[in-house]
Amino acid sequence: MLAPVVVLGAAEALCRGLGLGVPTLERDPSRGFIGTRSILEPASDRPEGPGLVVLGPDDAFDRRPQFNPQFVPLARAPGEIRIAIVGGSLAYGWPYDDRVSFPRLLEAGLRAASSPRPVRVVNLGAPGWGTARLSRLARDLVRLRPEIVVVASGNNEWIERREREAVFGGRAAAVRMLTAAVRGSRVVALLHEATAGRSDRLEPLDPAAGGARLAPGER
Repeated sequence: MLAPVVVLGAAEALCRGLGLGVPTLERDPSRGFIGTRSILEPASDRPEGPGLVVLGPDDAFDRRPQFNPQFVPLARAPGEIRIAIVGGSLAYGWPYDDRVSFPRLLEAGLRAASSPRPVRVVNLGAPGWGTARLSRLARDLVRLRPEIVVVASGNNEWIERREREAVFGGRAAAVRMLTAAVRGSRVVALLHEATAGRSDRLEPLDPAAGGARLAPGER
């Protein structure tokens, strides 16, 4: 009975030693319903200086994407207005990504309006998320220190309720135990990387891209 535990423990230690299979929010089997971890990760190696990275999936078009990856500097430009938009797929930019989302269009419009103050819009939209999970982002919003928070939600409430039932389905205790194990498991994260589905609807994210690009078959 101890043999599988020993083998998994050795595999976990090996993955950690080699730096393989770093767990992310994408591999959380509770899908954010149980104590959502912070979606912000400190980063100090950026040209803009230290800041916070909004954690997105390793592949932006994983089977079930959550948040768009973004970098938010801690230091603000003089007079900068920071707006955080929280919501579901509408905010995320589904079925594409942040390049065509309304938060990004809002940012571009405000900047084009020749406002005397610089504007930064942070997109915290996650497809399928409703208020039950979005309310767990409060601590992350405090870390971002926005002047304005816009909540664009409502249409996902019934989806989120059904998804919660699908996730738990009378097995809440088992899901909680699995979540606790998977959130820190390098082995599970590595298996996920090897088996994750991909989508060819868009080419991978390119920070220099001016807009979403359709795959050749969709043009």
